[in-house]
Amino acid sequence: MSTGFDIWSILGIFGFICAIHLQGRVSQLERQLREIRSGEPVEPRANLHAIIREYIGKTVTLDFYADEEDLDTAQYFTTKHVSVVISDCDDKWVLVTLTKGKDTVQKLLRIDSIKGIGTVETANE
Repeated sequence: MSTGFDIWSILGIFGFICAIHLQGRVSQLERQLREIRSGEPVEPRANLHAIIREYIGKTVTLDFYADEEDLDTAQYFTTKHVSVVISDCDDKWVLVTLTKGKDTVQKLLRIDSIKGIGTVETANE
């Protein structure tokens, strides 16, 4: 009996993970549909790309769409003691350098997952 329970538990967890992933995708598609219905260009990220290029080498804060946050990267962006520096970008991707204490990590983020960008004033500026 316990073997059957274990299999159903695993299938339930798998189904839950799939549902969470699909909810994020549905939210993204709903946002794109609202943009299409409002008459805005489907690719407004081209403007964000130009804005991000101005911030290369600067310390910034990034705001993400709720359904686009990467769990691996979220651990860095939810902490106040993290320095985020834009290293490079192209039309679809942004390379950021995250510094938390003595740890430095580089992450590649999709531009369409970024909702906004802001500057951080440091003592060096």
